[in-house]
Amino acid sequence: MDKDDKMTGFGKCDSSEAETLKKTIEIDVTVTAVVKGDAVFTLVGRNVPGKKQVKDKKLTMDKGDRDVDVEFYLTDTSGNGLTFNLAKAIWASRSILCPRTDCDDAQIVNPKIEPSKLTVTDLNSDSVELGYTLVLTGTGGQVLADPIIRNDP
Repeated sequence: MDKDDKMTGFGKCDSSEAETLKKTIEIDVTVTAVVKGDAVFTLVGRNVPGKKQVKDKKLTMDKGDRDVDVEFYLTDTSGNGLTFNLAKAIWASRSILCPRTDCDDAQIVNPKIEPSKLTVTDLNSDSVELGYTLVLTGTGGQVLADPIIRNDP
């Protein structure tokens, strides 16, 4: 029996199997209306960790979790034809709870933007409340939705 046979069932650091151990939180973002450029929306965790971690438009990262992928799935029932802004779909700040202009925080990285799905990685390496705004576009122009992330490394 060689070394590889003994390692059956264990993810290897250089294999794609190791990447499957990374935590992913899936969140449904449903926009029901737009009022003066702001989205009226709900957040609901889609998968088991997400259901426990999303409450009152606040996402809480579990203590000890690092490099958590957060996947936002957009459903627009407002009639405004909303999609994620493909140029930049998220603004994040540790000093502004509801950012109204473009800003970045080092905790939110690797944005992958599709019209109805946004994936970001939360490093969760600083204990901080991050204000973030999801930036949407539609028939009436830019629309903002502003939930909160609580990092608890």
